[in-house]
Amino acid sequence: AMSELEVLYRREEQWLEVRDLLERKREFVPAEQQAAVIEEMARLCESRLEDASDAIDLYKQLVLDDPTHESAQRNLERLARVVRSNPNFGLLQFGVQDEEELRYFLEDEEERIRRMMEE
Repeated sequence: AMSELEVLYRREEQWLEVRDLLERKREFVPAEQQAAVIEEMARLCESRLEDASDAIDLYKQLVLDDPTHESAQRNLERLARVVRSNPNFGLLQFGVQDEEELRYFLEDEEERIRRMMEE
């Protein structure tokens, strides 16, 4: 039933519903399939929902769960570069008030990502 509902939501481009459904699906899939569901959620958040903040959180979760998860590491690095190179993007995505607050957020975020990758 979940698979059929997911197909319907995707066909109708109801991306928030797809994201919510994937969140529920993650609870029911075997442990070895959870990373794939989380990665799909991250891609959906970034590409369809334009929510880089949520995508970053999901990719970070993947790296925390498996520090050798290469695609999650690459996507975290790529998103950090996008946010650094476009402050307005970061201001909108992360709800910070000004560029100084964004710089503080990114410096802290980059440090957390670096530490995760070193572990």
